[in-house]
Parts: sequence; C-alpha cells; structure tokens
Amino acid sequence: MVHEVPDERRLLDQIRVALRPGSPLILIEPKGHVSAGKFEETLAVAKDLGFTIGEHDAIKRERRAVLERSA
Repeated sequence: MVHEVPDERRLLDQIRVALRPGSPLILIEPKGHVSAGKFEETLAVAKDLGFTIGEHDAIKRERRAVLERSA
C-alpha cells in the first residue's frame, strides 16, 4: 500500500536497498484508492530508483506490477 506512505520514493528506495539484485517485489494497490495515472507515476518512481518493471495490469479491484531490483 504505497499510497498510504507520505514519501513513496523513500519507501521504494528503502525496499530496493533491502532486496538482493534480481529479487522481485510485487506491488499491489486498490483501484478504489489509486488511479491508473497515479499507479503509473509510482512505477515511474520505481524505475527511476533502479527497479525493472515487469508485467503489470489491473485485475478486478486492484492494480499490480512485478518489479525487480536491478543489479
């Protein structure tokens, strides 16, 4: 629930540091709280921090993406 944190960049960076290179992170946000545009903004922040963005889509009530920490 990245949308609940005041500084998503800091949160994602802390998660990136904790993960080993190649480790996956599954990001899931509820559609009722996070618009498609906001979710794409979050993915852009993750990419800027060095995550590789894998498959992502929206299913039923959520938006999800599989991120991977780059080396």
